[in-house]
Amino acid sequence: MSAIPLRLSFFYSLPLGSIINFRLQAGAGYYLAKLNYHLRVEDPFYFEDRLYDTKGGGIGFHGGLGLEINLSPLVGLFFDVTGRYASFANFKGDDTESSSMGSVTTHDADLYFIKVHDAPYGTFSILYMATTKPTGPELALVRLAEVDFSGFSFFTGFIFRF
Repeated sequence: MSAIPLRLSFFYSLPLGSIINFRLQAGAGYYLAKLNYHLRVEDPFYFEDRLYDTKGGGIGFHGGLGLEINLSPLVGLFFDVTGRYASFANFKGDDTESSSMGSVTTHDADLYFIKVHDAPYGTFSILYMATTKPTGPELALVRLAEVDFSGFSFFTGFIFRF
């Protein structure tokens, strides 16, 4: 799983004295996401390999605040806390299935999150690709797979002015 954010941000710095500034930032971005996944199922008489190559993306938002301490006219130290909301569920791509019976590739399939209830093994979750929503009595939950890059970060560093 990886994502490349294309972000647009606005920054504002409010002086709180001669050496301290309060910093604000906010913005939005589009996240180009990619998921590659390998699923293998096998027993003594059969094997199945599935390779998923999917792409998706969506809009996310970010913001933060911090303090900047000017150590000299040319050097400063900053402390920032930022948060990001970026969650989306629109992954499409190719599903290449190889098994004891041969190989086939399905194009333009959706990525689903499925909870499977199998009596001898219990309930487990898998990612599964299909062109239509999977159904069946053993499927406890079926929904489009969602990827969430949301979270918080803490940054600290130096500012050098020239």
